[in-house]
Amino acid sequence: MAFIQKIMSVIEEIDGSQRWIGASVCVDSTLTMIGCAADPSDPSKDSAIYTCNKSATGTWTSTSPLMDHNLTMAGSGAGESVSIKGMYGIIGVPRYLSAANDGTAILVKRKDTSPYWTTIAIIDPPVANIAGRFGCSVAMSTDQLAVVGARSDPGSGGTGVGRGAVYLYQRYADDDWRLIKTLYPSDPIDSHFFGCSVDIYGDYVVVGAYGDIDNAGRSTNAGAVYVFEKDAGGIGQWGQIQKIVASDGTAGDYFGSSLSVYKNVIAVGAPTQSHDTYFQEGAVYLYQIGSTGLWREFQKILPQSSNLTHSRALFGTSVDIDEDYLAIGYPGDVAGRGSVDIYLSKKNFSFFQKIEPSATGTPLDFGCAVSVSGNAIAVGAKLSYWTYPPPSDGGRGGVYIFENPLPVLRLAQKFDVTNQYVPTKASLYLKRVGRNTYSYFTVSSSSPLVIDATNFLDITQSNVKYCLSTDMSNFTGNGYMFMDSSQTGVSDEDFSILNYPFKSSSETLYYLAVRAKSAVNHAINFSVYIDGVLVLDVSNTSDPSTWEWIEAGSFVVPDTGLHVLSIKMKDTGNAIDKIYLRSSLDMPYGYGPNYTPSPFITLHLRVYSEGSPDTPNQPLLIYDYKNTVSDVVADDWCNFDLNPIGSAISFTGSYFLVLSSSGNTGNNFVVWELVDNDEYFDNPSAIRI
Repeated sequence: MAFIQKIMSVIEEIDGSQRWIGASVCVDSTLTMIGCAADPSDPSKDSAIYTCNKSATGTWTSTSPLMDHNLTMAGSGAGESVSIKGMYGIIGVPRYLSAANDGTAILVKRKDTSPYWTTIAIIDPPVANIAGRFGCSVAMSTDQLAVVGARSDPGSGGTGVGRGAVYLYQRYADDDWRLIKTLYPSDPIDSHFFGCSVDIYGDYVVVGAYGDIDNAGRSTNAGAVYVFEKDAGGIGQWGQIQKIVASDGTAGDYFGSSLSVYKNVIAVGAPTQSHDTYFQEGAVYLYQIGSTGLWREFQKILPQSSNLTHSRALFGTSVDIDEDYLAIGYPGDVAGRGSVDIYLSKKNFSFFQKIEPSATGTPLDFGCAVSVSGNAIAVGAKLSYWTYPPPSDGGRGGVYIFENPLPVLRLAQKFDVTNQYVPTKASLYLKRVGRNTYSYFTVSSSSPLVIDATNFLDITQSNVKYCLSTDMSNFTGNGYMFMDSSQTGVSDEDFSILNYPFKSSSETLYYLAVRAKSAVNHAINFSVYIDGVLVLDVSNTSDPSTWEWIEAGSFVVPDTGLHVLSIKMKDTGNAIDKIYLRSSLDMPYGYGPNYTPSPFITLHLRVYSEGSPDTPNQPLLIYDYKNTVSDVVADDWCNFDLNPIGSAISFTGSYFLVLSSSGNTGNNFVVWELVDNDEYFDNPSAIRI
């Protein structure tokens, strides 16, 4: 598969050139925030903040301005940095001038009704500073912590010049955001520019300082990165644990001017590093945390020699890393047209794809900003043209969104049924590759749990049965679990139950939301159980034309032991696609957040009728499942039930067994294998009916 451009968002409401649309971008699942910082040299250009939303049909569309007040006035720099996580976002306004400060930041919250964003706080530097550039960099974490960089802050004591500082804010009840820590480097120097870039993940805050001295002791922008840990120096003290410099860093590299941290990997850009062939070609360094708790360099990435076409490529101007992908922007490539390279984290960060803008002309500055979330990548091109010929005074800018469609692999095998022979069982030879992480999901107050509803451990089947389906569009994973609608006159006891084992890291109050749809009635009804005890009962009116997120309510997980979350859909024709368990009441929307990596695999077998010759056509209500916890634990034959669900089926003719899986990854999957000379047949076979 490959990343495909889905939209070029030019935001036509903005008039004039040099608006720097895409100076910053942040994509979080189905939402992209776009900063239009405007050229600071032109006092006639106001800044603006926009969002680009992905609808339930998979279409990305840009919205009206996020806000309209004096903080976005000309020269304020609003949108020079942006970050969103879930329901909250933060916007840097580093050049906004007030009586005592230079820079501010805006905290916003998403709503379900128009206007879809509301300002909940304006954050000013806690100490008066007329030249701090507070808000030059921002980051938001899933813990609802906000980080704000001020690269020109005078530093501790307020006597330095351009030393820099970073401010850490935490959300309390009623959206009360409070400063909890100010971070300074252990070795401050003037023109250090500590805070030029920031990121946060879990218990780590990572801060860039591109002005740091090089290994020869010269203050010539070699650059450095500082790592702070939540409990270093005491509980919640966010102490510095390490200073990182490039192993081969030299003067003028600007190492640390961009960075990103995800799980146990830090990516750091050094965009002006020069090499033998190209001047200011750029580089990106990768660091991994070791057993000692310190981060070590394990890889240096240079642009692919076959891809690089221009000196001053500035590879590493922007970097972002998420679950599967590392994106690196180099806006100077191709004489300023720009490019982005994508690397696969699961394959030792090997090169995957180069993406380029669809617009023509130079310069575009494509790659000046990048952001990755799941299978979506947003790329800023703040000088991009959207008309041709381009205006003489420069382009407005734009944001490009690319998606790598998730493949859903289904394997099929044909078989024939005669009047004299009606099968009730199919045996498939399945080969296990990889291993389960655990036999349960994990959730904590800082790490929400997002489950593909088809990735259950087992089903407590009753008279009205669940079945995997893909008939309705816009589901998010391998399919969805559908409640058989062929039966009538049933009671609550007749409905089946989906079971998902999980553990919590502590005693915690959790909120549950499900993505569901009703294909028959205008109602979605379901019950939620923990260890067989009813905790929530939900009845909700439904629009049958679309998938909806339904807030089920909250419950307390009392300990860290193994528990089973069970969901019983209680209306025929109800379908469930996604489950979201989290400790804060942030209502998901659209496709919702990305799946939590699954600890095990669920296999689904359905029977399809034959359409055109040798092609599966329509699925029958014949379904069975297996899991890799208790069923597919070694290479062996597995038996699947072929009895029809609900009413009887005239089972004669040519059919296909169709096998799919939920929860698999590139390193953990199941193979349906052809077996030579098995104990029943002389010829090679993949099934026994």
